[in-house]
Amino acid sequence: MISLRIISVVLLLLTPALLFAGTVTVLPMLPKAGATVTIEYRPGPADASLVASGQVHAVLYGFTVDAESPKATEVTLTNKSGTWVGSTTLDPQIVYTIVKVGNGLAYDTNKEMYWEFLTATERGTPVRGAHMRAAFSRYGQLPAPCRMKEDFADAVAELDKETRAYPNNTVARVNYIIVMKNTGEMDEAEAQAKMREITTSVIQSQSPMEAIALAQAYESQGRQDEAQRVMADAASRFPKSIVAEQIALGQLSSAPTIDAFVSRVSEHLKAWPESFTRQNLIDAVI
Repeated sequence: MISLRIISVVLLLLTPALLFAGTVTVLPMLPKAGATVTIEYRPGPADASLVASGQVHAVLYGFTVDAESPKATEVTLTNKSGTWVGSTTLDPQIVYTIVKVGNGLAYDTNKEMYWEFLTATERGTPVRGAHMRAAFSRYGQLPAPCRMKEDFADAVAELDKETRAYPNNTVARVNYIIVMKNTGEMDEAEAQAKMREITTSVIQSQSPMEAIALAQAYESQGRQDEAQRVMADAASRFPKSIVAEQIALGQLSSAPTIDAFVSRVSEHLKAWPESFTRQNLIDAVI
């Protein structure tokens, strides 16, 4: 059976857990796609050592709708009367961003809650996928340098906002059902009924993420053949996507010898050089 997941854990070096207490303001609060944003950091009483060197920067982790991991951007901050200020222009594809501030050795992560902002439409409302990515960040499975505290109650709230604003967002709908069920806010019968609604109404996935979500919906109903069909179809239409990689990962375990396994891993990493499983595969080979 193919192992499916929306968000994958990336094994990176952990940032030291320090309890700084500054504040970050992002202007504008709901920037539009591709806009220039200004980051203002006001250190708290406990932050003297963080800013003492004068080499302070913000790190913005920007999420697109479909990317497995965020893109990090460093923004140099300049001291202006005790407030550290810097600006950057957002990638137009970014829908959600989280922020931390530091000096390269230590960071203020708002006690692992970070600071966040959503990208807005021309009407000033969050773009499709913004609330969904905010929910995913609360699963506790982001890469270590930007791993937010696990908060499933907040994740449910964000997914509720996403599905209300964009009721045809299949990925958000499936995740909403899964999280509601796992937190005990939805019973099995209701969850199954809602999953059947999705698999009845969505004929073919429109993206790799949607394919994974649709396959999860089928799997939750015990319809493994349909889940496999959805994944295979998506892999053929999106040959270098996470869907194709997950199928390829499933084939690694069938290597008949250690040498064959090492060879397959090598080929896999050539095909997916930025694979979220890269470190795990290297560790397995070692």
